[in-house]
Amino acid sequence: SKPATDRFFELVSNDYRSLSGNNPGACRLRYKLLKFDPEETIKIQERATAFSGLFAISFYLACAARGHRKAFLSRGSDPTHYVCSIPVQVRRKGAHSDPFQNRVTVLFFSLKKEDLGTMQDAVNAGQSQFEDMTRKELGPSFEMILRLMRRLPSFFYLKFLGTHFSGQITSFFHSSTGMFALSESHLCGSRITDAYHVPSVSAPPGSGLFFGEYQGQLTATFSWRDGAVTEAEADLILAQVKKDLTGSDLE
Repeated sequence: SKPATDRFFELVSNDYRSLSGNNPGACRLRYKLLKFDPEETIKIQERATAFSGLFAISFYLACAARGHRKAFLSRGSDPTHYVCSIPVQVRRKGAHSDPFQNRVTVLFFSLKKEDLGTMQDAVNAGQSQFEDMTRKELGPSFEMILRLMRRLPSFFYLKFLGTHFSGQITSFFHSSTGMFALSESHLCGSRITDAYHVPSVSAPPGSGLFFGEYQGQLTATFSWRDGAVTEAEADLILAQVKKDLTGSDLE
């Protein structure tokens, strides 16, 4: 697990913050959606491939980071780094395992504010880090730490975050699940017309941007906690994300 601990301490040295701050109060979950029809989804996929090749992880990360930066800028702030942990599925396709337990590891990205000026710069920075973490096999290293943390009382985990990360976890949560529920068309006898993720988020960081596709339709979900993000900031974030996904605002 040494590669993972080295990466942790590298992240600690960066100046990053979340929209909620360190000590937010308990607040209700909110969310908003960006939905795209099959034709729009195909165009977004083509744009993602043009920017990042076979692995779209850096494209969607760039959208999430640039969207969150928009909210920080509206507050007159711009942290030097934007840190994000991305879950990566390690369960093999078709493998039999507990359906109620994920098999994931995480990869931690840290994008400099200078990387977020354009989509191409943001994607390039994310792709470079992804390739570096893959070479160093950080995925299996983080998976080992997660298995350990799963068995520890939450007090120890929170103590670790408070001591080494000043109470912050990441700048924001993010994931891109790709296609899901491929074989499901009905539930309890009713036809499924749409499906999307609405992950709950803790505070900190208080916000997250999540992408998923069902039956050829992409959905972007922005989840946040009241008190961490305002309605106006949520709209700013989603407006920027839509521009970056579709390329409607040419750089």
